Amino acid sequence: MSTKNEFHFKGSQVIIMSVVVVMLLVAEGLLIGLLARPQCENEVITQHTTSKPSSQTTQSTNVIPDDDWRLPKDLIPMSYQVELRPLFDPDEQGRYLFFGSSTVEFKCNKSTSQIKMHSSRLNYTTEQIKLSDSEGNVIDILHMEYDLIKEFVTFEIESECKQGEDYTLTFEKFISEMSLDLTGLYRSYYTTSDGEERMIVISHMWPTNARKVFPCFDEPALKAKFSFTLWSRANSELFAISNMPALSYQTKEFDGELWNATIFAESLPMSTYLIALSICDYSFAESLGTNDVKTRTYARAEAVANMEADYSADIAAKILDYYEAYFSVPYPLPKSDHMGVSDFDAGAMENWGFILYREVYLLYDENLSSVFDKEKVTNIVAHELAHQWFGNLVTLSWWNDAWLNEGFATYVSYLGESEVQPTWKSKDRFLLDELHAAFDIDALTSSHPLVQEANTPDEITALFDTISYSKGASILRMINDFMGEENFVLGLTHYLNDLSYSSATHLDLFQHWEDQAAEANLQFPVRLSEILKTWTLQMGYPVVNVEKSLALNRYTITQQYFLLDPSATAVEPDNDLLYKYKWYIPFSYKSYSQIGTEDSTRIWLPPIQGTQVTVEEEYYLLANIDAMGYYRVNYDKGTWSKLTTKLKSKSFQDILSKNRAQLLDDAFNLVRAERLDLTTAMELSMYLSNEQEYVPWNSFLASAKYMEYLLSRSSLYGMFKTYLLKLVEPTLYDYYGWDEENKNDDALFERMTRQTGIKAACYYGSHNCINNATALYRMWMDDPTNKSIISNTYRRDVFCAAIRDGGEKEWQFSWEQHHVSTNAQEQDDLRYGMACSKESWILSKYTKYCVDPNLIRGQDSIRSCLGYIAEEEYGRDVVWSFMVESWDDLVDSYGGGIVFKTLIESVTKRFSTEYDLNLLINFKQSNSNLGTAARAVDQAIEKTTTNIRWRKRNEPELKSWLSMQNI
Repeated sequence: MSTKNEFHFKGSQVIIMSVVVVMLLVAEGLLIGLLARPQCENEVITQHTTSKPSSQTTQSTNVIPDDDWRLPKDLIPMSYQVELRPLFDPDEQGRYLFFGSSTVEFKCNKSTSQIKMHSSRLNYTTEQIKLSDSEGNVIDILHMEYDLIKEFVTFEIESECKQGEDYTLTFEKFISEMSLDLTGLYRSYYTTSDGEERMIVISHMWPTNARKVFPCFDEPALKAKFSFTLWSRANSELFAISNMPALSYQTKEFDGELWNATIFAESLPMSTYLIALSICDYSFAESLGTNDVKTRTYARAEAVANMEADYSADIAAKILDYYEAYFSVPYPLPKSDHMGVSDFDAGAMENWGFILYREVYLLYDENLSSVFDKEKVTNIVAHELAHQWFGNLVTLSWWNDAWLNEGFATYVSYLGESEVQPTWKSKDRFLLDELHAAFDIDALTSSHPLVQEANTPDEITALFDTISYSKGASILRMINDFMGEENFVLGLTHYLNDLSYSSATHLDLFQHWEDQAAEANLQFPVRLSEILKTWTLQMGYPVVNVEKSLALNRYTITQQYFLLDPSATAVEPDNDLLYKYKWYIPFSYKSYSQIGTEDSTRIWLPPIQGTQVTVEEEYYLLANIDAMGYYRVNYDKGTWSKLTTKLKSKSFQDILSKNRAQLLDDAFNLVRAERLDLTTAMELSMYLSNEQEYVPWNSFLASAKYMEYLLSRSSLYGMFKTYLLKLVEPTLYDYYGWDEENKNDDALFERMTRQTGIKAACYYGSHNCINNATALYRMWMDDPTNKSIISNTYRRDVFCAAIRDGGEKEWQFSWEQHHVSTNAQEQDDLRYGMACSKESWILSKYTKYCVDPNLIRGQDSIRSCLGYIAEEEYGRDVVWSFMVESWDDLVDSYGGGIVFKTLIESVTKRFSTEYDLNLLINFKQSNSNLGTAARAVDQAIEKTTTNIRWRKRNEPELKSWLSMQNI
């Protein structure tokens, strides 16, 4: 997840070279370094390691002595004082250095003669380190030892610390380099409209990168207070920002130059990964909420002058106010800063009081940004602000509970978005963006539970995936439904109040809900915590089978573990769990007489093998009301037929939009799992000739896209595409058209549905759509500065259709526009459009451009450049070949981070043959450095296996059904 590095060695090479360098330096007594001034001594500069003094008996190791990646609980940090001075000019070797000093006060929780903490890529000597007790007595440090794999530094001290007493460890000087790998303290660049390149300094400490900035106890539960001082050169436009407001300023001379120091107020107790630092020349837009918290959105001065920061600044203040009222827990900081950065690894990062974003997720240009960009900005701002309570105020005790942070922030973001944009139907779209995304991954044997052990940085990073975000949010949504909004929120309020400035596990959360349930006299089949464990301690989810007895007017309800591959062997549960892929299921349904009303019924299905629950119903029933439950539903054939008949009738809207969407998603995924015949699902889809709502249509089109991935190289594809166009053109494309008279916020849902129709119609070959798109694109080519020619609602789809239908001239025009544009969202749309080319030679050239940091920013190289090409029919083979040939280089350049998971998912979506499967297996066997992509490769193998089975089972049936429709 880095951009360009000055060094492109493999991790193992870095370690070996670092050790050799250190040994040579120690042997020859070469102590070279700089801190405040170039002539300072006792510093050693080495890449990706920490130096050691020549005067001490020390060891440096790159072996792992044991399996413990956690710090001992002997020492508890209480406060840090950190001073940093980054240089904006390179040294003689082209390195951008930063100098620092730090002090940490800690309590001795258990007597020990060792101080173990984290340190990475920092350079210092024992002469620059001082340990003292609470009375100021100095305790000698005998030697230091480094674990370069686990990034530990261990100090052997003269005498044991005394339990219960406080100590101070001071690093008087250290030095490191600001790289371009988007971790720790790093450099980011932007270009002004005049062509001037400017540099800013920014930080990204998540999840284990604070240790690259200063020595620290870098674990989430080890909270402390932080006092930062940041230096920037005087007489410049640069200024500093951190988590807390500036407290005071001072000026000092270094090497004949004046420098300004910004001294920040001491923070509240918080985790190291939430620290944020920046030295920049940005401007800001400001708003003030009813709680008097000052809210600012920082960005490039030109973007602020163009009012691109106004929208996020306005909604951030409103969402902050809403969350305070919703949780009944005040936001404890005096400010809420947000900054859009040109180079940022994550989409956004919730640092307490100073949230950092990619520009594309924070800035909104009324003229250039699309309707989808506005929604995304709103949702991500709401997500990061939710973290100020879930993650910042109360922090996970360890990364195995990542869902406590991300599941909550994801779920709550839809509440925040709905508050500031009530017409956007945010809670309906949750099905598409979260529930269905979670279902797709969690139906694989290579999924994982919400609570999952993780130790190494790669394992920790890999946990921040669809399961932690989308499944976590979906489970919370279900809990809210069966507990009720009031009790759900009251439990959270007590949880947040009781554990403020501390850390928690899922058991702490469950206990607070359980206490609230008892207070409200809620009735459950067993203790609430036991119900919740079945959803958090095991992976996967159930399908609830609803079967009507032919002899009796009743339904039998049972549950089974749902897997996309029916031949797969379920993974043996860890820790001998009793659940064995069974759940306590809050099963909700409407009887025939309740359909069209607000009434429904809920019963509980126990996690016991073979248990059956009967429901009296004469005609038919509809299950999982509003799709609130984290489960699929499969009906008997007669009930599927009756539901299909209902949807094809004029009263189809008696079944609400979310259930219409869920019926479609369940049906087509049950086909994938060989639990339902394809004819039943296709018959259900025919009702869409009357459907004009966004959520059901996008639910179906996601399933259609899956089928298109598998059929695009099949002789059947032409018939399938024709059927889709018969549905899409009259119902969506013709109905919504191209004209956009109303562009107000209340028209967002209509505009999103219009885009859905245009995208589907053009993609599946509508001549009218393609002709309109190419005509608009040519008009823009004739008048490049006129950005209003193509509506930003469907801009990326016009780019895609025109470039797919065109050739080199159309592609080259978009490439040129990509380089003149200063709007990150427009650039993203252009990258998407350029990926649609049908010319292999163009795509091969574009693939190489993607990984050239002089052409495409490193943050965009994988996710929104190679990833876009990989998803297209004409691009998948190009990207696969490039990825296989260049894997080691890609890992060296980009760090093997979580973006590679996205790349694997994108490039294998169309894999559906034995040949494709063998490609994947060989790739896995021939690469030992898959890192965070390892699980994605396993998931791709599993998905490809199910794709092969789908084609063998369903292509003949689909051909027969389409023929019967006179396609």
